[in-house]
Amino acid sequence: MLWEAIDGRHGGAIVAVLADGWPTLPLTAQAVMVQRLEGLALVEDDDVHGWRATCTCFWQGEPWTRLHEPGRTDLDRRQASLRPGSPCDPPMPVLQSLHAEWRAHADREVALTELAAARREQEAVERRLERAAAAGRAAGLSWEEIGQATGMRRQSAHQRWRNAAL
Repeated sequence: MLWEAIDGRHGGAIVAVLADGWPTLPLTAQAVMVQRLEGLALVEDDDVHGWRATCTCFWQGEPWTRLHEPGRTDLDRRQASLRPGSPCDPPMPVLQSLHAEWRAHADREVALTELAAARREQEAVERRLERAAAAGRAAGLSWEEIGQATGMRRQSAHQRWRNAAL
């Protein structure tokens, strides 16, 4: 299960969590694998103790606990029942919750990235306007003309760019 954010910088996945807290590689339909120091290892379904959402930016969501007793699912406590011997894929409500958690994380990060980019662009535009106002004054434009060209009154243009230098 892999998800992609619109910025292409955040990719989400569900990983299984083992008893020692070690996460597996992202869950796939084929097998649950874990990367240990000695290499890749196959994980038995019954060794999965829970799940969590992760992101390529190293964010990790809060873990869910897998219960081995049928009928004991408690979504508020982040616990889900799976019978021993059943595939370790999380039940649909857990999948939906994990995806929603990752989506909230990714949306927040995308918004922060967009805000920072917009701020940098705004600063570049401000520098360009300052240079253009200085060039306009050097070319003999009045504050009235500079104000009209920039959509403001002459007083505002003068106040904003009176110290602008080429």
